[in-house]
Amino acid sequence: MYDYDVICIGGGPGGSASAMRCADRGKKVALIEARAKNGAGGTCVNRGCIPTKALMASANLYASIKEAKAYGINVDMSAVSVDFKAINRRKNGVINNLSFGLETFLWKKSRGIDVVKGKARLVDAHTVEVDTGKEKKNLTAEYIVVAVGSEPAEIAAFNVDHEKIITSNEIMDFSRPMPKSIVIIGSGAIGLEYGHIYNIYGVDVTIVEMMPNLVPALHEPEITDAVRKSLEKRGIKVKTGSGIASVEKLDDGTVKSTLANGEELISDEVLVAIGRTLNTRGM
Repeated sequence: MYDYDVICIGGGPGGSASAMRCADRGKKVALIEARAKNGAGGTCVNRGCIPTKALMASANLYASIKEAKAYGINVDMSAVSVDFKAINRRKNGVINNLSFGLETFLWKKSRGIDVVKGKARLVDAHTVEVDTGKEKKNLTAEYIVVAVGSEPAEIAAFNVDHEKIITSNEIMDFSRPMPKSIVIIGSGAIGLEYGHIYNIYGVDVTIVEMMPNLVPALHEPEITDAVRKSLEKRGIKVKTGSGIASVEKLDDGTVKSTLANGEELISDEVLVAIGRTLNTRGM
């Protein structure tokens, strides 16, 4: 006899949807979420798509204000200022509103889903150990759904310290001081979106891509060429066809990125945006 019919590990779109569908069909369901304190929704809502789009909305509005004169609207730019902490609060408010809605809709008690807050580890095909931080306990189920999502990929040579050499988890925190310059490693969605956002705020942005073209996943040279021209027109420096050999912090607080071709780039921060990897460590 099992504790549950189904245990879903992960409270993002996959785990929440699985738990909801199973509960709606009369199954006894537990949903285990390691980051439940951050709210429902997983990476997309809390650390991915939603906060990025909230930050981009603020940046795009600021860009439109700067370009208002071209549309016949006179704006005194000396009277315009950017409050990054206020932008961060708005972003967090968007996250909290969506997360609360998901918790109310997906995790509400009337569905009969038991939400367990803790880190899950698979013991066997029917058993999950949950570490709540206060205790460890085993839960059993006939079926276990693993929907733990992903986390930012890191490479040891990049020496990611999450302060000066950061991932997408840190770059969206606008309570941090805005750097004057940043090197972005990778030209996927994360790299291009934050290159766009930071450039609007006057940050000196350099994007480094080891493949010959930007956005290599597109496999469309015409599109990637257009993207490159657009970025360079705005003053974003683009370096393709050369990977990063090493990244290291210097004594003066800056960061040195050494390309495979020997070129050295000095910046206040480095964003490692080389993709994402399975969030299965420790399972």
